[in-house]
Amino acid sequence: AAAPVAPKPAAGQSRPTREQLNKRFASWVEYSSESAHAVLFSSLGMWLSPHFPTILIFLSLFVMVGAIFSLQHNSLAYCAVQLMNGFAILGTGLLVFAGRRLAARVLLFVACAAMAAASTGEAVVLLARGRSGYHVANMITNVLFCVAVGTILCVFPRWHSWRFSTACFLSYYYARVLVWGLFFAKRQTEVLQTAFSAQCDVAALAASCILLVEIKYRATLKRAHEMARGDASSYDEIWKTFVADEIKIKALSSLVDAYKAAMAGAEKRSKRQAAASVGDLFDGAYALQPLVVAKAEAISGDAGVVYGNTKTVARAFQKAWRSYGGDYRRLCDVVRVSIAFETIDELTACLERIVADDELELIPQGMEKCRFDPEYAPYAGQFVGYRDLQLGATFKSAETRDRGLDQHIVEIQLHLRVFEAIKTGHVTVGLPVHTTNLAGWRMGSGHRTYVSCRNLRCS
Repeated sequence: AAAPVAPKPAAGQSRPTREQLNKRFASWVEYSSESAHAVLFSSLGMWLSPHFPTILIFLSLFVMVGAIFSLQHNSLAYCAVQLMNGFAILGTGLLVFAGRRLAARVLLFVACAAMAAASTGEAVVLLARGRSGYHVANMITNVLFCVAVGTILCVFPRWHSWRFSTACFLSYYYARVLVWGLFFAKRQTEVLQTAFSAQCDVAALAASCILLVEIKYRATLKRAHEMARGDASSYDEIWKTFVADEIKIKALSSLVDAYKAAMAGAEKRSKRQAAASVGDLFDGAYALQPLVVAKAEAISGDAGVVYGNTKTVARAFQKAWRSYGGDYRRLCDVVRVSIAFETIDELTACLERIVADDELELIPQGMEKCRFDPEYAPYAGQFVGYRDLQLGATFKSAETRDRGLDQHIVEIQLHLRVFEAIKTGHVTVGLPVHTTNLAGWRMGSGHRTYVSCRNLRCS
């Protein structure tokens, strides 16, 4: 069979420079329609919601209207701070959509700190005037809430997710419901009754919205599962033929033992890239990719079909922010190469050649990367029953050492062509497997289904 040809960039298409990549990564924001349902639950939280402008305007107006109505009970300075908080929330949204994450967190923290300080001052003034009760209790609630949220934003920014935001919102308003309710039960006045009723309405509205969003999210996950069910049944049908064949079971056992031995002998090290920036990571990846492909062709043997390209910038950024909170050093599959085999024995032999190769240094990893293990849970995560073996390694040849590429972690994927054929959409179960040309391996209908499923899950 002819060797597959890797897709090349379109004519006139140039790769971005290191500086362009660094700038683009720092300001990368995802709010596309393909992940509209699940982006609420991404690492950046509610601020990336496609519905964020509507939520933002409503929240800002709510804060501003609250500031105007509080003039009859509080000082002008306190109401001014509350009004400015409405503009701060609006500014936060604009900064996030511009990719200015740090500036957005700083603005939110300053707004929380200002509100806490104003609430403390207002409580002191009210006590000095001899007023106590629900007004002072309200101020104390504001202080505690602002200190808690400000601390999370400053010290633990990755905790700032949609669920964290909504939990704080509910806690704040239900605490106010409790405060106003206790004083209304003690002194049943018209003002207290109105305040108690208003707080109950706001808290109930917030709880209803959050419940609806959660239901919608669960429905999205169900849709993603149903979307992948067709491919999953095909993978299961193939896998049943493996576990029903005693010879194949022995071959699988030998493969798992070889993988365990390889991981036991791997040098202990962190599975993180050493690149100083995301631009450096891609510069190294573009230089290293052809060297790794050539190495894979050398170790694949006569039976293996080698293919693979550098991970696209868009998907790498997407994965870094969705899965790793913006830590690009955990992207260990920017350089990746796949080798497909007809039989398990051929795949095992290739694994043994990789382990024995002095230029390839394997990175320790768990059994979850060996999906040919009969004990592996095929539906863990998002893999919908697909089976392969993935290895992390560094390539330490004389050339990579001279060019400073020997610390770059690459991913080597070992596939069975019968599984790969379904993923690429070249075949259905029950038909002959013809997978000699895998040049378009990322364009198969099976992989497109997986990508759609992945986007729905925002992973």
